[in-house]
Amino acid sequence: MTTSTPPTPPTPPTPSTPSTPQAIPDLLPHEAARWALRAGLPLDADRLELVTATANHIQSVIGVLRDLDLGEAGDDAAV
Repeated sequence: MTTSTPPTPPTPPTPSTPSTPQAIPDLLPHEAARWALRAGLPLDADRLELVTATANHIQSVIGVLRDLDLGEAGDDAAV
């Protein structure tokens, strides 16, 4: 007679430390042109590089702002 062992219960998840969010890859010029056209703003070829660089810079600033730890600061904290 063989005895079987009961199955091992799953390990509960452990609290994880906040990890660094994955960096969003830079926008490429053809992607910027496509997004602009989708928004109804066709881009001239001579402005494409500047618009792409500006969009990538804005995205990097937003990433830095998202990384800030503001704790429990609410709207009243700014007063």
